[in-house]
Amino acid sequence: MRIGKKAVSPLIATVLLIAFAVALGAVVMNWGRSYVETTAEYAERGSDIQILCSRDINLKVVDGVENSLCYNDTEKQINFMLENAGTIDIEGLQVTVIGASDINTTDLDNATIEIGHIKRFNVNYNNDTMGEILEIKFVPMIETTTTKTSVPCANSPLRKTDITECE
Repeated sequence: MRIGKKAVSPLIATVLLIAFAVALGAVVMNWGRSYVETTAEYAERGSDIQILCSRDINLKVVDGVENSLCYNDTEKQINFMLENAGTIDIEGLQVTVIGASDINTTDLDNATIEIGHIKRFNVNYNNDTMGEILEIKFVPMIETTTTKTSVPCANSPLRKTDITECE
């Protein structure tokens, strides 16, 4: 009779270990599922923006028009004319002017350019303190359906190095 009682103890221990392992597995799976869902949402938002920026944005400086991209020394401004040749409205612009001695970034939040339209803009720039203009970088801002806010298309900027003086 004692032999039967000794066999019950290892059986109970095995059942308890299996129950503990199943409970621990359930906790880990539940945590992992929420982590994966959060990561997937974040990745989806980022990929939506990158796809829109690479596929639907086509920002151009208007060619063949006098003073379409130039520096006005008397008014201390850079004048430029941009065309939205893409398939999505541009909700704003981030203009970075790289000078010989400094860099100036200006956000033009109200710089909406509808599809197929051309607009003229200007940003302040002092050639005396910032140095000769080496490059201008235009980063379009778009509104996505997932974020409902303007986000920059940093991966697809328009870069220009041939800035002349306005006539």
